[in-house]
Amino acid sequence: WSLVLTDAKGRVAVGAGRVSSPGGAVEIQSVDADAQESGKAATWTGAGDASVAIAGPAADFVRQTNGDMALSLRFRVDRPPEAPVGLDLQCDGKTCASLDVSRLIGAAPVGQWRSVRIKLACFRGQGVDLSKVTAPLVLHTAGRFGLSFADAELVANSGGAVCP
Repeated sequence: WSLVLTDAKGRVAVGAGRVSSPGGAVEIQSVDADAQESGKAATWTGAGDASVAIAGPAADFVRQTNGDMALSLRFRVDRPPEAPVGLDLQCDGKTCASLDVSRLIGAAPVGQWRSVRIKLACFRGQGVDLSKVTAPLVLHTAGRFGLSFADAELVANSGGAVCP
């Protein structure tokens, strides 16, 4: 799995240092979270819809969804979003389910790290085939927005997971 930036002009894999999407709608760089450069800071410029994704080969998430697993993300809002923010799943390289996380993100205090757990079952309710997930986390918006994140993982839902 790798981190990928996408906008209307294409897609680019994230490496070391500061990386921009082909059209410049989103850029990413390392940021200190728990340790030096242990997180990533994404900045959407407002130059059109753009996404930051964790993507890779197709994986079967059916068992994880039935087992009440959740997507856990530790994040910090650096700049509140100026447009709706979506959290998508991609299956076979295309969006197969989407959640509006604007309220969840908007409720977070600027500059403070926090964690959220989103139930995978939230996506199942959209009739998606979770046997071919190619990107379990795709954050996108068309407006200006700044978000740092670390520790994105699938975890057992021990309570507290939400459906935004």
